[in-house]
Amino acid sequence: MKAWAMFISAYVAWGLMSAVACAGSRSEKGGISVSLHATKDQLTVCVGAREGWKVSSEYGVQFNADRQAARAFSDKLPYTYRGEGTYFQIPLRIDLKTNRAPRGRILNVDLGACAFDAQCQPLVFELEIPGISAETSGAPACS
Repeated sequence: MKAWAMFISAYVAWGLMSAVACAGSRSEKGGISVSLHATKDQLTVCVGAREGWKVSSEYGVQFNADRQAARAFSDKLPYTYRGEGTYFQIPLRIDLKTNRAPRGRILNVDLGACAFDAQCQPLVFELEIPGISAETSGAPACS
């Protein structure tokens, strides 16, 4: 097997293992990543971007879920988080208050991703809301 083919196979295998380790709580598309972290009374959404990528604050970050999961949030869904200026400062942290655990449900995160000063395009992430870990002592710092 050629060296480049072995590298691609190893990269794909690593990606599959990462997906299993982070199943439902983290996803990446293009140069944008979104992760979810649950505590007793809130869901923290962390948005990151690789170099050259930005997230449009004018477009905002919209959250939506099915009716049953939406009832677990204090804010009415769909909910759009917007910022000042053209782009959000990255890493971006958004705390959504919950009134009960929506664990195992799907949260849709819709945002405007801008690559290398090109026109922004919508990206939609479908993430499984994680359960509260026994090790969870508070909301995480997004990095």
